[in-house]
Amino acid sequence: MSDNPFHPPINNETVRNPVRLTSWVTIRFVLSVGALGLLLGAAAGISLGWLAPEYYQTIFASNAGPNGNANFNPITFGGALGGMQGGTAGVCLGALLAVAQAWLDDKRASRL
Repeated sequence: MSDNPFHPPINNETVRNPVRLTSWVTIRFVLSVGALGLLLGAAAGISLGWLAPEYYQTIFASNAGPNGNANFNPITFGGALGGMQGGTAGVCLGALLAVAQAWLDDKRASRL
């Protein structure tokens, strides 16, 4: 029992460990996974645009290609498209991992 009458008594059986993911840690984690996905997606898109430039010209044939837009650059296009797709996938994966971590921490805390 505490000497201070304003402190409630602590029962060790009801005290649980707090969930470890705070809001700023979680946001930083999700954005970090998203940034990693962005970098990996951009690298994959640049590689695809460099190794197989006709891929983007075939898939997005509206104005791309030798007879269409002369300013079409498959490396830049692949980097931008891969970065957007990788960043989106990374943020989704990071959010899913953060939810799974919070759920597991909650399950562990409820067992104590």
